[in-house]
Amino acid sequence: MTALAVEPVPVASTAQRFVVVVFDGVSLGIMSFAFGVFDMAQHYGVLPDLEVPVVSGEPATAVTGGGLSCYVPYDLDAVLTAGLVIIPNWRDPAEPPPEPLLAALRAAHARGARLAGLCSGAFVLAAAGLLDGRPTHRPACSPGTGSSAHLEPDVLADDIRAFYAGRR
Repeated sequence: MTALAVEPVPVASTAQRFVVVVFDGVSLGIMSFAFGVFDMAQHYGVLPDLEVPVVSGEPATAVTGGGLSCYVPYDLDAVLTAGLVIIPNWRDPAEPPPEPLLAALRAAHARGARLAGLCSGAFVLAAAGLLDGRPTHRPACSPGTGSSAHLEPDVLADDIRAFYAGRR
């Protein structure tokens, strides 16, 4: 009997990588909506090759709730390599988001990643210039806030690569 040597053939990874970006002081409850459905699908084996890390959009970030405070790693490289970046909220529409994150979002979008701003997360996409000239349901994304996005009540999504959802 002759033995055959079999070389392993590299297989391209089929893993999908989504990233949830949070900011200091965000509620665990708000943040959990952004990845909870994906986490459950992964847990039950529906999406076994899905990675959904939660990363911080600014240094020294902790998510809080129920008496808990959890440190979140600052990792803009995760934003740059994700196929989908989810921003579940932004703490204050009058406060500009961190420029390093905005630059990472613009680079991810230019590379072809999809970006999702949920509720007040639309402010972050607008600050990055990714909603310029597009309708948004968020009044703070309208002219006078540094974005040329314009208010259109009850918008759900506008662009397959930079979208947002919520009601005013």
